[in-house]
Amino acid sequence: MVQERATPKKSASGRATKTQGSGGARPGPTRTQAAQNRAARARAGPPRTGQQPLRTRRTATKIPSRGALGPTPATPPPRRRSAPRQAAPARPAARPKPSQRLPFARPQRPDSDLAALVGSKPMSRQEIMREVWSYIRRHGLQDTRDIRMINPDERLRRIVGSQKQVSMFEMARLVNRHLSRA
Repeated sequence: MVQERATPKKSASGRATKTQGSGGARPGPTRTQAAQNRAARARAGPPRTGQQPLRTRRTATKIPSRGALGPTPATPPPRRRSAPRQAAPARPAARPKPSQRLPFARPQRPDSDLAALVGSKPMSRQEIMREVWSYIRRHGLQDTRDIRMINPDERLRRIVGSQKQVSMFEMARLVNRHLSRA
């Protein structure tokens, strides 16, 4: 069966116009062919991009039944139990060597001015600085425009000195002047 090709019609200007029908275009697949193509693509999986397909891990092999392995080995006779062991005498806990102790963790005794802020019992520098900062925040002594600066009140001025404002970075140095070894 030979298909006839429709000749394009010419308009008044002399140009060719499209006609209804095949127009020389290749006919598409039928519905059943399209469905078969979709099914084949689904079976094939995602399109390959030139890379090697991922290898799947092998599943564990099936363990043979007990009889297939042969006779079970003879079990050794049960061991004789000895008398229960006596607990070893408790040794005192070993203290870390002086080189292993951190200097910030050593207890320090605050002087009377600093003791008014943090208390008089010996504490590490970290705990003392934590108490000083809680005092600063509780009393709202940080500058509102620059929170790195601290505006000391009367109790804090005894530690800081006569400065009107103190940087938070200077605070640790100024507090260390009021500490002694416990």
